[in-house]
Amino acid sequence: EPEAPEAAFHVNNFLVIAHDTSRGIFLSLRLNDKVLMQPLEQSERDLLEPENRQALLERIICSLDITTTSSSDGGGGERLIVHGHRTADLGPLRLDATGTLRPAAALAA
Repeated sequence: EPEAPEAAFHVNNFLVIAHDTSRGIFLSLRLNDKVLMQPLEQSERDLLEPENRQALLERIICSLDITTTSSSDGGGGERLIVHGHRTADLGPLRLDATGTLRPAAALAA
């Protein structure tokens, strides 16, 4: 029941897709409010509010990384993760002519 106090309600629901053109592979990661609680620091939890969506996207993009996993049966692979800290600084994001968020520095070039 949506009205129940314990009902799950997610304001944010993102599907992040990364494309490695050099290897021709795609990696994806689904992020919602519950998943984002883990990498966000306590002081960043306000990013989950709807009015902070662009800042949340900047935080996610600047925290993405690819990690290699392995299993006990010898299998493994790569997966996309969000770190608990920024791993890059792309600067602020701005909308381009198509409505896609891109680093402002790339739009100025």
